[in-house]
Amino acid sequence: MAGFLGGLVKNALSNVYSSGVSGFTRLNINQFNNIEVLGSATQVRNNRKVYRQDRNPWKGVKRFEGKPVQEWFEWDGLGPYKYRPHHYSDNRTLKDVQRRRIFAKQHYHRSKLQDIFYNDILPKEVKDKAMNEIINMPFDSSIIRLVDRCVVTGRPRGNWNAFRVSRFVFRHEADHNRVSGAQRAFWLYNTHLKP
Repeated sequence: MAGFLGGLVKNALSNVYSSGVSGFTRLNINQFNNIEVLGSATQVRNNRKVYRQDRNPWKGVKRFEGKPVQEWFEWDGLGPYKYRPHHYSDNRTLKDVQRRRIFAKQHYHRSKLQDIFYNDILPKEVKDKAMNEIINMPFDSSIIRLVDRCVVTGRPRGNWNAFRVSRFVFRHEADHNRVSGAQRAFWLYNTHLKP
């Protein structure tokens, strides 16, 4: 990761230092092409008062028009991919599996770029480079794209996360004694309520 940070920041910092901008004395590129920013690039992450800005240049643009259709397992997260037969309850679950695959591949890289962007010490040129790279990444590499679905029905809401099933499935399984320790609430008799 240090080589990545060094490569990302090298050009922007050389422009900053050559133009004689002061105030960046805490940044240093050492002989190993790493950045030393008071210990790490994720160290200062306060002042998060960033108001919503429309930074996405792809808004309203058909971004992947003309891109060839990719195979399901070779999909890079950008553009269309082929449908494949599956054993899931519905196609939404298959799409969620694909999203989680892309997330597992690219989320670490995206989170490091976000750390660079939200850092208070780095110059604006470096932050803008990191944001441009984030914008060009697949949307599915973001954590907010993941939805916890029921593994039986594919339902996105009303799930019991401890069992990874929806409330309907849990109730049905508990009614047929397939969930250990689950018991229906019952208060018609043998219940002593003291006023």
